[in-house]
Amino acid sequence: MEQVLTDVRTERGRQEAEWGGQYTDDKNTQSDWLRLIEHQIHQARYHKAEFRERMIKIAALAVASVESYDRGQVGSPSHCQ
Repeated sequence: MEQVLTDVRTERGRQEAEWGGQYTDDKNTQSDWLRLIEHQIHQARYHKAEFRERMIKIAALAVASVESYDRGQVGSPSHCQ
């Protein structure tokens, strides 16, 4: 289990570096987070060889959404229709 958590932390760091971290994360709504996670689920479903990588991405996105939620930044309306 320790390797999985390390991989999620690494992916989370990669996402923060690529997308701007807390500043960008806190602009996402609940619907935005779900859409991002659903995209990765779709990718995992159709790219079976990438299953583990996609599950790590999903876990890191879930962590990011909870972090933003805990900061009180995740709203319910979606601004990304």
